[in-house]
Amino acid sequence: MTMTIDRPVQDASVQLLGRECRIPGTGFGVLHAMSEQGVPLVQHNAASEAVECPGAVPLPVMGELVRILAAGEDGPVLCGCWMGYTAHPMASQETATVRVLRGTAVISREVPYAALHAGTVVTGVASPETKDAIAAAECLAANLRCQRREHADFLARLAEDARQYADDNDLCGRFDDFMEEHGFDRREQEYEVRIDFDPVYVTVLAASQEGAQDAVDEAAVTEALPSGPLPEWSGSVL
Repeated sequence: MTMTIDRPVQDASVQLLGRECRIPGTGFGVLHAMSEQGVPLVQHNAASEAVECPGAVPLPVMGELVRILAAGEDGPVLCGCWMGYTAHPMASQETATVRVLRGTAVISREVPYAALHAGTVVTGVASPETKDAIAAAECLAANLRCQRREHADFLARLAEDARQYADDNDLCGRFDDFMEEHGFDRREQEYEVRIDFDPVYVTVLAASQEGAQDAVDEAAVTEALPSGPLPEWSGSVL
């Protein structure tokens, strides 16, 4: 089966004013109006004047049905109910990882902002029940993310306090075994490590073997060491 993908055309029935829009190379704003020449007039914030921003891309809003050419005019189609981004994009990014609800599956895909113009990708609006369900799910997901961050911060503080208590009370390595068994890092401590190099040979002039050994000094050894990578060596903890 062959699927033909038509080039999207802007739908005049889609209301664009008041939408968040992407301003290339700058960040985001709100589409306030269109100039007589069809150039978007964008407010960067509520207190600023609307200015012309050629290339500004008004974006879909949660609950709208979208049909996105995810990889250009000949790329695969991403269809479903718009949920937003996996994370709020940085101002310098030219692509966004978007999330679309299709059936019961949430699909994430990286898409250029140029492919997200609401006038070309929005095909309709989901039912009020679907929009309410998405909003509730998004709220729940945000709360869960916040709880996970708070729990992770609590565990990090707990582990740091426990390590400090162990140091202050000279607890032995059994404490570190306990921490490791419960998913925490062991304490770090200083160790002395003996480093053994493979033999380094120094050529000296001498009348005997004993004299040759006496003739080798630190400067001669330093000069004999290679200037590039060190020779083969091994280490052992003392």
